[in-house]
Amino acid sequence: MYRTINILLYTLILCPVMLMAQVASVQTLEKHIETYRALPITALTKHYLETPQDKQALHIIYNVVLAEKYVAQTDALNTQSTAHYQEAIQALDKLDNPALSIWVNTSCGFYYYTYSELAKAYNYFLKSSFQLKEVPSNNLLRPTEVYLRNAYFFGNINEPEMAISYLEEAKKITPKKSKTYAEILFSFGYHYALLNKTDLAEEYYTKAKCIAQEIGDDVRKAKALGELAIIAIEKKELTTAEELLLEDIKISKKEGDYRNSMYAQILLSELYLKQQKLEKAKQNIAEAEAYAKSKDYLKGFEKEIIEHKIQLAALEGDTLTELTNHRALDEIYKHLAVTDGEEVIVKINQNLQNQNFALQLAAKQAKLEKAKLLRITLIVFCSLLFIVCILAIILYNRKLKLQETTYQRNVLSFRLEKSASEKRLEETHKTLKSYKRYLQEKNEQVAKLEVQIEKIGKSSSKYLERKNKLLRQLLEEHLMTDENWYAFKEAFIKEQSDFYLNLKQQLPDLTESHLRIVILQKMELNNVEIANILGVTPAAVKKAKQRLRKKYNESYDALF
Repeated sequence: MYRTINILLYTLILCPVMLMAQVASVQTLEKHIETYRALPITALTKHYLETPQDKQALHIIYNVVLAEKYVAQTDALNTQSTAHYQEAIQALDKLDNPALSIWVNTSCGFYYYTYSELAKAYNYFLKSSFQLKEVPSNNLLRPTEVYLRNAYFFGNINEPEMAISYLEEAKKITPKKSKTYAEILFSFGYHYALLNKTDLAEEYYTKAKCIAQEIGDDVRKAKALGELAIIAIEKKELTTAEELLLEDIKISKKEGDYRNSMYAQILLSELYLKQQKLEKAKQNIAEAEAYAKSKDYLKGFEKEIIEHKIQLAALEGDTLTELTNHRALDEIYKHLAVTDGEEVIVKINQNLQNQNFALQLAAKQAKLEKAKLLRITLIVFCSLLFIVCILAIILYNRKLKLQETTYQRNVLSFRLEKSASEKRLEETHKTLKSYKRYLQEKNEQVAKLEVQIEKIGKSSSKYLERKNKLLRQLLEEHLMTDENWYAFKEAFIKEQSDFYLNLKQQLPDLTESHLRIVILQKMELNNVEIANILGVTPAAVKKAKQRLRKKYNESYDALF
């Protein structure tokens, strides 16, 4: 009785009080952030040293804001900002404050993201995104800022749905007549464009432009015009696109946003190249290149500019310039391979999928454990009930249960073998050697499964497989999915680049299905093993090889 009363008191009185205290704490920290951001560096340090309360939290906020100010001074990654961000991250371990942790990790991740270091930004955004699932928006520190920055990052690594979910949260808590709201609408347009939902993208860009124009945010208006120009190009409305881009450039230069004017000039030069207006294209390329080269973190834009220069040189018949630009492009690719190039984005996206898979697997295992406990409870209950029944019925049911337990054990054993094999692959960073071992293990597991399926088909418990089809399902799960194939293919190309290039030269117009067979053959898998991996018959593999030999003659056999 007393315990019930205590629980009610806690629910009705203490919980709301604790929640209000937490919100009050967030509001206090937000005031400190605003105050710190408004002060110059020297005044900020003095103000921080003179503030007596909340030293742990303020120490973290002080370091983040100080890092931001050094970034504003240098417009680049710098040792001072990096050191202050790291000091803030390390100090988080001493403080249990999820809202502050989300804000700090987002700020640190955004620092690296802004300057094209996506691999470094990934871990910080991954942590903040996991924490965001647990903390409601009204308990967040700088919630709109946090949601927007997470949206930018995850949209940039090809996760537009995730980005849109953050934008939806930001939209709920942002005043409609504000620069931030125009920015959110613009970001909606960008991410719907990534999803090829052009009508929705155009709708949001137009809304963003209208609000920006209404509140006097000319920079956002210019950016919206640039994105609307891209849509106009897709619709073959080239005159409209040119007008929009010219207005975008004019406004951006007037407002001093030279990065956006560079972006618009790149788009405009591409448009002029399509229209064979070479002098205009050359002029815009030159202006865009001048700004891109002034910032080391704009290599991605510099890549596009050089590609346009190559196209321009080709149209003008300037072979020497074209060759020179190709060499420059190779150097850019080397830089992007470790910063924000396509390879980095693919790897980060893959890591994100692996993290999500790990969480889903943990939830599934917990569910299996719960189901197992429930099953044991039911078995005990049934056993007590069966005691009253005729001994023959008890023995019969015991036999059925034993068969089912054996079947489930076999299924679980095969599933654990499969999971262990996949885990070993993940832990070895997916090298070609680890993939070879993984494929060998897969074939061994498939062989065992086929023996078990044949064995159970001849036993009295064959009804279990007909009913549940778990062994057949496991057999199908061993087939190589498109996602697994492209990950394996990437590892193969990385370690067998010479072979792969030779393959593409010797066997032109090779289909993806035939490419799989050739690469798996290179991995020294026989026809049966290749068939097990691809989910076809050995005869089909043999026939495919015969077709390849017939089509490419000696070039095919020479590969091996």
